[in-house]
Amino acid sequence: MSVVPVPTMPGMQPDIENQIAVEQHSSFMRKPSITPSGDEMKRMTKEEVEAYTERYLMEQREMMENFDPEKLTRDPMITDDMLVSLTWKDVSFSIQVPDPENPKIKQEKVLLESCNGHVEPGSLVAIMGPSGCGKSTLLDILAQKKTSNYNGEVFLNGHSIKEEPLFRRVAAYVGQEETMPEHWTTREALEFNARLKRDTPKTVSKELHRKMIDGLLNDLGLLHVADTKIGGQTVRGLSGGQKRRVALARGMAAGPMLMFCDEPTSGLSSTDAEVCIKTLKSLTVKWGVTILVVIHQPRIEVAKLFSHLILLTSQPGRVVYNGRMSEAIAHMDRVGYPVPVGANYADHFLDLVTPGAPGAEPDAFRTYYVDNMLPGVRLTCDEALLSPRKGVIMLLERHREVNLQFGDCPDVRISPYGVGFFRQVKVLLEREVKLSFVDPTIIGMIGTQAALGVVIGTIYFGVGQKEPKGMTQMGFFMMFLNMVTLAPLLSMPSLITQRLIMKLETSEKLYSEGAYVIAFLCVNMTLSMVGLLILIVILFAMGQMPWNAFGNLLYWGVLNFLMMDAMVGFGTAVASNVEQANYVLMPFQIFAGLFNGFALTKVSSPNFLKWIFYISPVSYSMEDIAHFNYGNDPAIWNSLVEYNGLEWNESTVFWGTAITVAFVVIGRGGQVLALKYLQNVQK
Repeated sequence: MSVVPVPTMPGMQPDIENQIAVEQHSSFMRKPSITPSGDEMKRMTKEEVEAYTERYLMEQREMMENFDPEKLTRDPMITDDMLVSLTWKDVSFSIQVPDPENPKIKQEKVLLESCNGHVEPGSLVAIMGPSGCGKSTLLDILAQKKTSNYNGEVFLNGHSIKEEPLFRRVAAYVGQEETMPEHWTTREALEFNARLKRDTPKTVSKELHRKMIDGLLNDLGLLHVADTKIGGQTVRGLSGGQKRRVALARGMAAGPMLMFCDEPTSGLSSTDAEVCIKTLKSLTVKWGVTILVVIHQPRIEVAKLFSHLILLTSQPGRVVYNGRMSEAIAHMDRVGYPVPVGANYADHFLDLVTPGAPGAEPDAFRTYYVDNMLPGVRLTCDEALLSPRKGVIMLLERHREVNLQFGDCPDVRISPYGVGFFRQVKVLLEREVKLSFVDPTIIGMIGTQAALGVVIGTIYFGVGQKEPKGMTQMGFFMMFLNMVTLAPLLSMPSLITQRLIMKLETSEKLYSEGAYVIAFLCVNMTLSMVGLLILIVILFAMGQMPWNAFGNLLYWGVLNFLMMDAMVGFGTAVASNVEQANYVLMPFQIFAGLFNGFALTKVSSPNFLKWIFYISPVSYSMEDIAHFNYGNDPAIWNSLVEYNGLEWNESTVFWGTAITVAFVVIGRGGQVLALKYLQNVQK
């Protein structure tokens, strides 16, 4: 669950105590602390819902201004059997690096020594330490984000995570990367995650869902920028700190039971950082969410909000403290390094365990930890594994039981994804359509195609009426096909950016790569076809070609565009950047541009290369366009046959279509596979 649980609002109860049940409906307007059930929400008027929501948001603001964790209580809907604990045993990580004396020999470099730990349900855990101590490495291993091999094992509620394919259904990871669509608004970003992570009862209206999202936006200080664009290099939008909070809010919107946050306060002011951690603290207390946070040198007001501290030293990464945050001061005193009066104990602790810092004694703290704390930590881990709690499927079933009180809920899906494939496609389609209408680069691409049509049309103005017929028009046909096959290249930069966003989102199991490809193609191909149609009409009209040949030219233009667009999709899925994509596509561009039956013909090409014409979609297109236009005029046709080769003597629609479609299938299939298995987020 989260500050904005789906489908319930914070504090919302399915049943109200009998003594207030009768009078409650008329009391919402004056008693904001009483929360309505699902059925009662449906009976409320729009004005009552809005008034209640305003009261709720006001209470949330007051709570954050007068924040006191001791005054927070667990929501009665959240029972102990809905919570999760995390345990890890003998977790370590190392890499192979060249030997300084002999670079040909690889030697092992330990980044994180073997460590153990157990986190109780509803804990807010700080993972701290100097740079290079393995904080993020440990977090990535615990969050199952580490793509390199590591040693040890991690357990969720006593069950090995390696055996939990549905782990991402209950866990959210908020990394340091915050790439999002530039033209997205803050509210749209949160709604996107909420809709894809969990099915909601049909009785929860869109208006109520929007109000719940507003509650989360308010908690993170983002309500005033709810309709502001995320922004980026080409779009003015949120500040860096606000983007970090949006990334955090997206994780919360998924309603997780377990959260991992990698430096969520980076780039924030001290005040904003405090608000951020207070929000996380309220999550752990009210909704029982277990949260692990990598944080660097928090101020004392922030440090006190954490219930547990895992402190590491570097060179290599080693645990030097693993216990309650409230006992950290006493621990330093026991080791022999008490906190000076008035000092920030978090800063003092970091100074003492940072190798090379003045007065630092990391080895002393490590020795004390191994001798005095580690045995107790190991015992706690063993005891937790002897008494396993609910597994992921049982947790999801338990949450479904709660949600059923608000309306019909689908059965728990035995899938890493929170919603079905068609729901994924629907949500992605809506995003693609919305972004297409607000992104000026999309309109710019269509405008570019129109401008190219005018330029090329001007160069070949009236070519359809010029003599001698045949060879005079073949140059126009070739240029037309070149324009068609070059048009998809304009989209390469945006495809690379969108792929990065997709990779980050699919790593969180928001949706599958297949759903993304379908949704993207539906929107992108529609817009591309509009631009292509404009280009063809302009070229045809300015070239003054006979309109009875328009359908044939359109047919081959669309086929070649689909073929090249599929190849561009494959190239951008394989390559890590635009430059690499150009190198990947260069052989195919040369192949399509040269072996077209005009720039290089079957007559002029060397014998050992003639076979390429029989697999060249552009060559088949040129042959059939020429046959369609001049096949009934023996004089013109014979001159073309003589120039291009004696085998060129009939329509090639069937084989040309088959070869082109084969390239489309190969390109799209390769794109899906590359998107799934290549360019993954590496940690």
